[in-house]
Amino acid sequence: MIQFPFSISSSQLVAKTLKSGGVICFPTETVYGLGGNALSKKVVEEVFAIKRRPADKSLSVLVNLEWIPKLTYWEDNKVDRIMNAFWPGPLTLVLHAQPELPGYLKSPNGTVAIRWSSSV
Repeated sequence: MIQFPFSISSSQLVAKTLKSGGVICFPTETVYGLGGNALSKKVVEEVFAIKRRPADKSLSVLVNLEWIPKLTYWEDNKVDRIMNAFWPGPLTLVLHAQPELPGYLKSPNGTVAIRWSSSV
């Protein structure tokens, strides 16, 4: 078990676990999350299995500022105002997924749920 907040050595262990396709549990502002490399279908399937989550109920993707435009797009500047007001923080946004995003990360209607947590 790795204690939170992470030290330099535990951060290295977390990074190694994620790079090797592992799944970790981590705190957020509201609940503990399960996560791993969201671009790995194997990791996403493992998170679904651990959570016993139905395949038609997509997962949220934890992001940072760099990843938001890589995963999503929007045409309404209200989204920008919401992001600026509440992120990082306990808010999940459901936005249009970039077309090249793998299908296992999208909902059936082509959206993806993203969250930028201040806890990680």
